[in-house]
Amino acid sequence: MRRPPSRRRPARCAPGVAAGWVAVCGVLLGCGLTAGCAIFDQSVEAMTPGGYDESPVDDPRMTALRPVIDQILLEVVLVERPADDPLLGRALWDSVGEIGAVDADRAERLRNAGFRVGVASADPPEAVRALIERREVIGSPLPNSRTTRLGAGGQDEEVKLNRVTLRVGGETTLPTAPNEGELLVVTPAAKGKPSRTESFDSATGQVRIGCRTPQKGWVTFDLTPEIHHGPRAMRAAPGPAGLETVHGQRVRAWPDRSFEVTLTVGDSVILGLREDAAPDCLAAALLAAEKNGHATDRVLVVRLADIRQIEGRSEGR
Repeated sequence: MRRPPSRRRPARCAPGVAAGWVAVCGVLLGCGLTAGCAIFDQSVEAMTPGGYDESPVDDPRMTALRPVIDQILLEVVLVERPADDPLLGRALWDSVGEIGAVDADRAERLRNAGFRVGVASADPPEAVRALIERREVIGSPLPNSRTTRLGAGGQDEEVKLNRVTLRVGGETTLPTAPNEGELLVVTPAAKGKPSRTESFDSATGQVRIGCRTPQKGWVTFDLTPEIHHGPRAMRAAPGPAGLETVHGQRVRAWPDRSFEVTLTVGDSVILGLREDAAPDCLAAALLAAEKNGHATDRVLVVRLADIRQIEGRSEGR
């Protein structure tokens, strides 16, 4: 048989308890209908007291994820002396390692362009010390560098030592003919190609230097002669992400006259002018000049002073 429906009355709450539950439900419902959506509409800054801090958190677990970057410290000296000064002749080049400093193919190209390249050890010979410590230099301090004066004589006998920091994989330019003027370069005929004469106005000589670390404790430097010339304007130039718009002069580079040297801390690379160099060769444009009616030559000395490891930041930050 089918049981009849129960006639029991539903249980009732006491009036005070029922009123309390109604109040609680009303508050929750009100939050859901009003403030609930507003919470998700707020910005992160509004939800965070004092705003949202994007600075990296000092968490030991994150330290292992940050890259370690090698930073190179260079000491750069540009020395100018009379062309017949003995310090620029055999006294210098017999005391530095020319043979083997550059591979044979590059060495031949550099000779044809009028350059001499040598490497001095961490304990430089007396001729290199005399060249740097007792003689004058020309030019203004390099960009992003710190300058120290050496020597105890007058201003003409002091040396400006420019300290430049360079990140591994980066590059910068080192002036060799820092005063703007007209520069002439004649490239002789070779391998069936005719000779070429180029004239540059408002020009300065530069050496572009980049670096990489083939192994720990050693740095390979790539050096390329350049002439920066013409009026300064916004130009397209190659950069890490492709062509970039930069403000500067036009650049005429000679990648076929570039060379590389590998140094350890304390070693120096020395770039000079050959005695038999033609007056209109590339090396003469960068390293020869006339001062007070007398012929002068310049020598560029770049010393690897230190290799430091600094903590970098990931690409995503």
